[in-house]
Amino acid sequence: MTYYLDKSEPFNHNELLELGNLAVKRNLIIGHGFHQDKYEILTKSEALLLAPKEAMLHLRKLLEGDC
Repeated sequence: MTYYLDKSEPFNHNELLELGNLAVKRNLIIGHGFHQDKYEILTKSEALLLAPKEAMLHLRKLLEGDC
């Protein structure tokens, strides 16, 4: 499966937050949120600090079981 955010696809901050909340609910991550201009994804073993679009891709992959 291909994962990408097309440059023409508008970025939706609400969708990013909803994906993060769903990942927490499924116990895939322990926390998430904006940290300055980056988006932080916390797991039991690491803290990822990604650009928001990269974070959205990562969460989509995680929720689909590809991470």
